Amino acid sequence: GATQTSGVQFVKQHRIALLPATLPLNVVTVDGRKLLGGQVVQQTPPMLLKIGNHREVISFNVTQLSDTPIVLGMSWLDRHSPSLAWYQRQLTFGSSYCAQHCIQIGQDEEGQEEGQQLHLGMVQAVPHKYKG
Repeated sequence: GATQTSGVQFVKQHRIALLPATLPLNVVTVDGRKLLGGQVVQQTPPMLLKIGNHREVISFNVTQLSDTPIVLGMSWLDRHSPSLAWYQRQLTFGSSYCAQHCIQIGQDEEGQEEGQQLHLGMVQAVPHKYKG
């Protein structure tokens, strides 16, 4: 099942189909609190996630999130081990897992699989609630 989470509003806005969750679960925050959205009972179908030259097929658990559209879980972060250059707004993937499974350099987009695709980019500004 999916270990990443997407907000209900984001899913509706992008007209992403929903499926019953493979295994209903409770999601907790980094500090151990349960999310207010309750138990996750829906997930997205597998879709192509693109972040720069990083490509992977992924599903998201769907729950009520505040104003955060997507949360990539700790298991995803551990597996992909991205590095973030804050000043340049640049995310790089240097893990051996990504080198074998996710990184596609200079490949033609025309050959990409059909179906839903999700393109993620870097946030260009710090959200207001996180500013000093």
